[in-house]
Amino acid sequence: MSQRTISNINRLNDEQTLLNQRAAQFLQRNIQGRRLFQRYKETKRFENSNSNPNSNPNSNSNPYPYPNPNTHRGDDSNDNGDSNDDSDQEYITPATTKTKLKPIPNATYSPPHRSRLQELRAIAKTRKNVRKIFTPSQLAEYEIKKYQRSTELLMSKIPFARLVKEVTDEFTLDEQQFRWQSMAILALQEASEAYLVGLLDHTNLLALHARRITIMKKDMQLARRIRGQFI
Repeated sequence: MSQRTISNINRLNDEQTLLNQRAAQFLQRNIQGRRLFQRYKETKRFENSNSNPNSNPNSNSNPYPYPNPNTHRGDDSNDNGDSNDDSDQEYITPATTKTKLKPIPNATYSPPHRSRLQELRAIAKTRKNVRKIFTPSQLAEYEIKKYQRSTELLMSKIPFARLVKEVTDEFTLDEQQFRWQSMAILALQEASEAYLVGLLDHTNLLALHARRITIMKKDMQLARRIRGQFI
């Protein structure tokens, strides 16, 4: 068995162990939520029963989760003096009207009917609110991929057109008034950006050849000299 197969088996075992731990945590959280939910319902039931002290005690409805407090030992006995087997059972009397069960403060419970999909949506909603922090290298890589996918122009059209007109005015007389069509300026901008991208690409390769990741002036000068252009 190769080393790679052993590493894959160990990785699968680690993932299975992690999944089992998460499942156990989820089951424990669900059981705890059910217990808290049951206690919350009992607390509400006690509060409702204590808020209506004038209710009829002889009514058949029992608001307490315990046996009827009006039932005493020996009430179930027959006329012959024989008592049932259940008469020896000790009933737990409910709490008095002065004592109330209060809910646990800052206690969170998840109802049993809540599905896994709803919990995942809640987790995703909380993760959206958290702002992720990127490093400068990650931002640079994101910008590189973004501009490599796009085919649009990188420079603004209006400043480039203004620069072209300024250069044209420097090499012409005052009597000569040249005008540029929009398609001509657009073609000139396409050619200019293609030239600059190619030059920067070669400059970056020369910087990597020098075991650097930062391009410098001498890299661009060497790239232009190799390409046969003036420095």
